[in-house]
Amino acid sequence: MKSIFKGFAGALALCALFTFGADTARANGYPTKPVSLIVAYPPGGTTDTLARILASRLSTKWKQPVIVENRVGAGGIIGTEAVAKAAPNGYTLLLGVAATHAVNPAVFKNLPYDYIGDFTPISMAGVVPGVIAVKADSPATSLAELVRLGKRTSLNYGTPSVGSMSHLVGELFRQLSGIKMEHIPYKGSAPALTDLLGGHIQVLVDNLPPSLPYIREGKIRALAVTSPQRSPELPDVPTMIELGYSDFDLQGWFAVFGPKNLPKELASKISADIAEVLIDPAVKGQLASAGISSQSSTPSELADRIRRDSARMIDVAKHAGISLTP
Repeated sequence: MKSIFKGFAGALALCALFTFGADTARANGYPTKPVSLIVAYPPGGTTDTLARILASRLSTKWKQPVIVENRVGAGGIIGTEAVAKAAPNGYTLLLGVAATHAVNPAVFKNLPYDYIGDFTPISMAGVVPGVIAVKADSPATSLAELVRLGKRTSLNYGTPSVGSMSHLVGELFRQLSGIKMEHIPYKGSAPALTDLLGGHIQVLVDNLPPSLPYIREGKIRALAVTSPQRSPELPDVPTMIELGYSDFDLQGWFAVFGPKNLPKELASKISADIAEVLIDPAVKGQLASAGISSQSSTPSELADRIRRDSARMIDVAKHAGISLTP
């Protein structure tokens, strides 16, 4: 009987060795055909911009086309679901964002995918801080003054959409500061910026890139950024943490994912290649011009970030009573 078990164990070990060898060989030879990089948002936005910069550089490195596909709809759910259902061979990847893997799980009921179980984390690609801003002629010249104003009278704050990262950032600020603020959702950053400049809302909460030109022109005053460090684009604007809101690290991020069961060796190879691309000064410069700070990670570091951010977003959404249906 012992000899039978020994033989069975040996067969299993040999099978595992062959599987490991096959996965390693597949990773070493990857890619041998075009790769699809799915973006769940429209062309021209920040996510699409990063995807096209990354795809161009990876195409050169891999000597195979990396084709950006915009599969838009349902707040990023349609494109994200497409990757969840793809074959785990490395030829269909997702440029996911904080919304797809941290915010949507917090605000949407019955997502058609498991945001953790249906994906293989590969690498971070970049981060953008959120910004809390007011019109240049606002009486609030600092976040402390905004809080004092918000305790005397109710304010309207705008974001690019309901159930977005910016919406939850605004709600967390409202919860922690105790001020009176009503959320006004828009269909994108442009109309929210228009209404801020027109005086129809008093506060804007958004990712930094859409607001940056207006801040530089002096039309909008940035009061705080939501990243743990100051933005290189706004070195004089304090972080929420500096202003006393401890652990207020809620910034937009971009990351590459594969479907579940992507071989570990292949995920590690793609992750290392992305890291190599992102340290190129020219790539850093291209991303910085779009308001994005390049940032890579290991697959396990990305997995940790998803768990941390999604738990935080779920808590904020629960306290704010935000619940949507796809």
